[in-house]
Amino acid sequence: MSFLDAISPEKRALFEERAHDDDDVPSCSRTQYKASTVALAGFVNPATTTPSSRIECTEEVDGMCSKVNNYLSDLSRFLTARNLTLSSTKSTATIFTNWTKEYRLELNIAVDGVKIPTVNNPKILGVTFDSLCSFTPHTTAIIAKVQSRNKILKSLAGSTWGKDKETLLAIYKVIGRSVLNYAAPIWSPGCSGTQIRKLQTCQNTALRATTGCLLSETRKLPVKEHNELLSRQFLLGCFRRNHPCSHLLRAEPPPRSIKRSFLDYVDDIEQYADRTSAQQTFDRY
Repeated sequence: MSFLDAISPEKRALFEERAHDDDDVPSCSRTQYKASTVALAGFVNPATTTPSSRIECTEEVDGMCSKVNNYLSDLSRFLTARNLTLSSTKSTATIFTNWTKEYRLELNIAVDGVKIPTVNNPKILGVTFDSLCSFTPHTTAIIAKVQSRNKILKSLAGSTWGKDKETLLAIYKVIGRSVLNYAAPIWSPGCSGTQIRKLQTCQNTALRATTGCLLSETRKLPVKEHNELLSRQFLLGCFRRNHPCSHLLRAEPPPRSIKRSFLDYVDDIEQYADRTSAQQTFDRY
């Protein structure tokens, strides 16, 4: 229910402290900054939704929008005092929910009096999010990208003049596998079985083009197992005190576990965590 939940409490407190400090204002020219994506997260139990509960849900969304607008006003004043502006044309708003009828709501969020558009599929740092956190748009984009790059591999693997197997595998790792594994801890735990099978088909096609063998014969990890390995490795790094996502291990669990995330692997890797370097104890998620 907050703006930019990815920011740790420590960084948010530091920002709020500096927001009230008007000293050392830089004399640089005015620069526009975008508010990126304003995220709203709510919880609704679809099994118990009634007309009255739907009205309450809408009121709850309006309340969250009001809080975000207050935060954006503070942020705008903070930037204005430093000769910076918050660009409304480069900002969007997205609501994350598990209720299919709620994600179509138009959010009343504005920057300096200018309403910013509500989008359901924002793309942030190469990952396409969606309001229902199913990551179907992201996997669809990955499949299209890998399929187009598989055509390159098939062209390079000509029957008479094609490259050798080692070169083709190196090219696949650069242009194919890197796409399948990019930001895996964020989106792969929440993927459905259908999406994973489609991604696996893309990998099978690439390996057949480069080696002429099946997946089991190439001794390569399948997409699901490889992404799970990367997710566990990322979660293991979160146990370090100086890790930017270490605060996620101390966060309160949601009212109900609906969507899977890399935090579901805590029980599997917690025994391998090096707590001696962290010098602190994390509660089990």
